[in-house]
Amino acid sequence: YDVRELRATHGTTALLSLNVSGGAELGAKPSFSAKGHLQADAAALMQQPVAASHASLARGNIDASFDAHVAATVQANASIHARNLVARQDNRPLGDASLEVTATVQPDGSSVLRIPLAMTNGTRKSDLLVDGKLARTGNSIRFDGRITSEQLVIDDLQPLASLVSGSTTPPSTGTRGPAQGATPPAASVSRAGVPPPSAVPSPTSVAAQSEALPRDTQPFWNGFGGAITLDLKQITYGSDYVIRNVTGSATASPTQLALAPLQGQFKDNAFKISGAIGFDSRKTQPYVLNASANIPNVDVGAILKAANPGQPPQLETKVTIAAKLDGKGGNLTELAQNIYGTFDASGSKGVLRALAGNVGRVSSGLSLAAGLIGAAQNSQGWDAAAGLTQKLSNLPFDRFAMHVERGADLNLKVSSIEFVTPDTHITGSGTVTNQPGVPITNQPMRFTLQLGGKGDMAVLLQRVGLLGNQRDNLGYSMMGTTFTLTGTPAKANPSDFWRIVGQAALRAAAGHFLGR
Repeated sequence: YDVRELRATHGTTALLSLNVSGGAELGAKPSFSAKGHLQADAAALMQQPVAASHASLARGNIDASFDAHVAATVQANASIHARNLVARQDNRPLGDASLEVTATVQPDGSSVLRIPLAMTNGTRKSDLLVDGKLARTGNSIRFDGRITSEQLVIDDLQPLASLVSGSTTPPSTGTRGPAQGATPPAASVSRAGVPPPSAVPSPTSVAAQSEALPRDTQPFWNGFGGAITLDLKQITYGSDYVIRNVTGSATASPTQLALAPLQGQFKDNAFKISGAIGFDSRKTQPYVLNASANIPNVDVGAILKAANPGQPPQLETKVTIAAKLDGKGGNLTELAQNIYGTFDASGSKGVLRALAGNVGRVSSGLSLAAGLIGAAQNSQGWDAAAGLTQKLSNLPFDRFAMHVERGADLNLKVSSIEFVTPDTHITGSGTVTNQPGVPITNQPMRFTLQLGGKGDMAVLLQRVGLLGNQRDNLGYSMMGTTFTLTGTPAKANPSDFWRIVGQAALRAAAGHFLGR
């Protein structure tokens, strides 16, 4: 057979053109062959009534060729090129994409696949190669192979996903994240690791969802198995996020999904993640998680800023997190909610604002005589309180460290936390109480802290009357009392500290007033 041309048009617009030739042999061992070429106006096809609701292209052409031979063994090759793609939503150029498929299917159903993908947008190029063997037994599929890449530019690959899904949400632009004014999809997660507000369910909805979901009798990866190795040389997201030399392997069996060390470099800092999810249908909670991770450069300031956009973040630093995680669950949702373990965070230089105070509010909140207040405002102690307010409202630090445990009750127990500057040392411990469905940045916290000082800080504490007689392990002179920090990680409440400072300043003022 030889089909010279098959055309489809809409008015004067050519939608597609196809030519194909080949042959068929009938008999005890039939065979069939086909070789052809397809050209299509992808944007015009999307505007047809059957696809109009999913139209996501303003412009774009498809050019594909194929060559297949079907017999006892199937051999197929296809080459698909998409050129001059432009998104319908904002007329954003998406570049060109090409996909090559080479497949050999044996009589037993096993296949050898080689699928390279390339994407070009201006001077940026992305590539991905899937290479391996695919086998099917009954309803189960097994893939053993590798996924490799020299470079992936996530900003260019994101629009491809929207084209497939039919989404018209504008893709991200700029250097750090989604375009200004763009609303991320509800299921997305910001680069800081914080779900957008629309993606955060209420505690009631989460609890109801957990109760409504039954216990799994089969793992969520049921029907899929195999082993995949990764070798991704560079992953780029915007201009600030570059991950290099990502390697690792994942294996799936009927009873376990395991990730062997997934490791790479983020901003020249090595990270490593490994773990496994086991499944035993005989248990009430069939899923069991064991994992460990070492993740550098987690931007705490960006996370807290996303939770409370109207205020400077309470803490700005980039931390390296070493974590050991465990968990159990009856289904995947329950497993995600029940992850517990230990976390050690060590931070770079940064800024602490959680103790920011206001001397005016401190004084007005104390029920003493107006004359005493006047004396206080002219006293050395009150000047020292004002100095503390200025210093602690925006406290640069050189080192930050924290040890956290998340137990079976899912509360975060912070057994130790410290901030170190040349003249200030803050230490303590506390808890962040779990509230289902509420982001950790907005969960209630309670910390008991103690402040120590050297140099200027020690002088201020001495003048306000709060410096004790003890020194801590680093030689800082300590306050004679501890104080409580409450609120949430995104919006701290340091009122207890400033109450203590205000009362001390007024005591000093009273002594000054009576001494006159």
